[in-house]
Amino acid sequence: MQALSQCVGQGCTPTTIQLVFSGSGNQQLQLSGLDGEIVADGAQINWSSSDAAQGYTNASDDQLVNVVGKFATISLSTNKVKQIVNASSVRGQIGGQSLNLGSGVRAGLESLVQKMRGMSDESSNDETQSS
Repeated sequence: MQALSQCVGQGCTPTTIQLVFSGSGNQQLQLSGLDGEIVADGAQINWSSSDAAQGYTNASDDQLVNVVGKFATISLSTNKVKQIVNASSVRGQIGGQSLNLGSGVRAGLESLVQKMRGMSDESSNDETQSS
């Protein structure tokens, strides 16, 4: 899984983060659709196959999908990503397969959130100095 976020303009702070799912190497995965969920301390984040396909495939729920490399993307609010980062227990699945949401993934998400927070702090300082 890869996390991406962007926005355009000086002082811009992203409001969403895209999680891009991929299979490792050249190994082909067979998924039952692209619908999935992440559960962080009991709070559920759900998506449908059509939400996750976003140009990668024409998957519908419960349709068998063979994938190699990048195969799905979901957009989450920064608040939902913070829920994942701060949760003591996180698990997830996509297309009937478990997601690896271990400490390395969560540390990467936390680093992205901190960078975004730093961008927000810098823009606040810039505005204060220019006033």
